[in-house]
Formats: sequence, C-alpha cells, structure tokens
Amino acid sequence: MNEKRLRAREEKEIDLIDLLIEIMLHWRGLIVAFLIGGILLGGYSFMQSYKAHNAAQAQVDAAAKEAAAVDAEVLTDAERLERLNEQAEELVKELSDTSLANIETALSYYDQIEVIQDYLDTSVLMKADPYNFPYGNITFHISSESETAESIRVTYERIFSSADLFNYVMEKCGYGSEVSELISLYSSETNNDLSYSSLRVDCKAATVAECQKIVDAIIEYVKAKSADLQSTIGYHTISVADSAVSTSYNTSLAQTKEDKESAIISKNLALARLTDSFTDKEKSIT
Repeated sequence: MNEKRLRAREEKEIDLIDLLIEIMLHWRGLIVAFLIGGILLGGYSFMQSYKAHNAAQAQVDAAAKEAAAVDAEVLTDAERLERLNEQAEELVKELSDTSLANIETALSYYDQIEVIQDYLDTSVLMKADPYNFPYGNITFHISSESETAESIRVTYERIFSSADLFNYVMEKCGYGSEVSELISLYSSETNNDLSYSSLRVDCKAATVAECQKIVDAIIEYVKAKSADLQSTIGYHTISVADSAVSTSYNTSLAQTKEDKESAIISKNLALARLTDSFTDKEKSIT
C-alpha cells in the first residue's frame, strides 16, 4: 500500500519536472506571444485615444469656425443701419408707387404710436391716478413800503415761469424737462393796494409725496431769490400766506389719458388693416 503511494508521488514529481523542462524549451515562443499581445493591446488603446482626440479636435474646430462666423457678422450700429438702408433701397426700386405710399403710411403710424406710447410711459401726469389726483397750491403775499408791490409781483410772475425755477425743482425733486408742465401761475391780485400784492402758484405730481416735494422746493427757491432781489427791484417782503396739498378727481387728466390710449388702439387697428394686404417685400421694409 505504501509502495503504491510512493510510486504515485514519484510519477507526479516526474510530470511536474517534465512540464518545467517543456516550458524552458519553448520560452522564446512564450516571450514572443507576450510581446505580440502587448503590442496589440497598446495599438488598440492608441487607436481609441486617437479617435477620441480627433473627435474632440473636430468639435473645437467647429466651435472656432462658428465663433469666427459670428464675429464676422457682428456689426456696429452705423454699419447695421447702412446695410439696412442699402437693402431697403434695393427693395424700393422694385415697388410700385402705390406700394411706396402704403409703406409711408405704415411708417407714419409706427411713429405716431411710438410718440403717444412714450408720452404715456414717461409723463409724470400720465402716471397719476385721475380719480385721486394730487395737486398743491401756494399763495404768496408781497408787501413793499415804497408802494412798488405791483411791479415786484410782475417780476415774480416771470420768475415762476423761468428756466431757473424749473432747473431748481428738477435738481431738488429729480425731474426732467417735464417739470415745466407741473408748475403754473394760477392767479395774481393787487386789491388796488400798491404796497400789497399776492400771487398763487399751482403744482401737480404723480403722488401726494412728490407734490409736497415740489411745494417745498418752490418755497425754498422763492426765499433764496427774494434775498438776491432786494438790491435790484427794491426792498420788499414775500411770505407764504397758505400752502396745501390735496387730492381730487381731475376730469381733464382722465380725458387726456383716455384719448391717448384710444388713439393708440385706433392707429394699431388701422396699421393692422393696412399691413395685412402687404406683400412680402413691403413687409420686409416696414
């Protein structure tokens, strides 16, 4: 029994030795096989990387060409206007007199609508609520011992419609040129008394707070101006007899807003009817 186990072990040892000998006899072939496998694997990896690189480069080149095309089309406002004018001139040559007249009418509608809409968007008064419209009034009393209150009052009347006052209010209240429609001289009185006179100034705004700012600015301006005028028109005093800011329904403002909005609707309808019959060439110009 022991002899059989010993013989089996010797046979296994002999087989392993034979295997090692066989491997050693063919080592060159194995090395060649390993080398070929490594080269093939490296080549496959290289080809995959090469394809990925080419695809990425193609995307970069395409993006660069697109960016270059966009840059080439970027024009200044003057260049764009010049190009549009050239295109319009070419199209005009192909149009009849009737078509040209229709286009002129359409462009006129566009301009009128733009002007009206701009007024509605920017006018201080158009932003106010006509049913709760704020207005302010200031009554000034002028007195003079030399019985020149009447002539002094006339001087102040000119001041209340002067650019100097408007500029002062613009600076104080943050308005633009529209301030001229917000301030007006309402009335003036002498009461047949040459040493005493009065005048009243009205102002308007979009809100009560803004109206109060205008009232305060006018009073500040008059006080400063009075000090400057003492030496030129004679000694006098001008004081605020009354000032107030309140709200009320303004029929005129409500009607004006309604008329402006109706005008836009009417002109848009007329424009739509006109342009519906336009050819493609006519539409391209308008």
